[in-house]
Amino acid sequence: MENATLEKIIKQNGVDLFGVADFEKLTPVNQRLYDTLKQKGAKSVIVLALPYKSGHKQKDKFNMSAYARVRDYHARFAALFESLARDLEAAFPGCFFDSYSDRSPINEKEAALLAGLGIRGLNTLLITKKYGTFVFLGGVITDKLFAPADAAPKACAGCDKCVKLCPTGALTVSGGYAFLDREKCLSAVSQKTKKSPDELELLKKHKVVWGCDICQDVCPYNRDIALCGDDYFINGFIGDISYDFIKNMPDEVFSLYPFSWRKKEVILENLSLFSGEDIT
Repeated sequence: MENATLEKIIKQNGVDLFGVADFEKLTPVNQRLYDTLKQKGAKSVIVLALPYKSGHKQKDKFNMSAYARVRDYHARFAALFESLARDLEAAFPGCFFDSYSDRSPINEKEAALLAGLGIRGLNTLLITKKYGTFVFLGGVITDKLFAPADAAPKACAGCDKCVKLCPTGALTVSGGYAFLDREKCLSAVSQKTKKSPDELELLKKHKVVWGCDICQDVCPYNRDIALCGDDYFINGFIGDISYDFIKNMPDEVFSLYPFSWRKKEVILENLSLFSGEDIT
């Protein structure tokens, strides 16, 4: 009955992919915060997945992560969490509902797997049946006990395309598990404030502007996925990025996008690698 009420509230808030995991079965990634929540009596984690891949097509030829072409998901989750907290506290008075995205005290991908939201890919990402890997994760931790999904984490079919086609060999597989060498990952390299000449050459070679979606784009599970219908992500899509586009972007607009956590100069440095070039 209580899970049915929870489901109704979440769907009314526009989320169709969610599940519940047992707080005590999850791996802490912030031990201090985890212990604080445990002392408060945390029992359940409500895991939410927001799709962000829309039907918009990019016009430029850059390798830029789809998540960076849409507005910053932290702001979307902040508004969602505020609305959810209000509705959940009204439905379950006396309970606390603390929300997190990225800065969660628990491993969010592990929570999503245990909540039954998808399977684990060799690219280390969560693969959902409906939206593939193109989802943002957030969670609400509460002392209210909801029936957890207790799903058995499953792995993808292991076609190895993401591993074989990673241009820097950042992905390796051992014992059926995938491991990401962040230092080699083009996405991480593109976000560095200081890059070596070799790193800059790598970005130029693979036409990387910000982030890298190669391991997602080659994944068979990302074929024929459902698209995002959320206006927050649909509106403001960057389909034709350039050096001048970012340079002339007002600061208040720049701040709306995920790459704004770095100064404008970081992404401009990447774009300067292609200034005046035809990269078709």
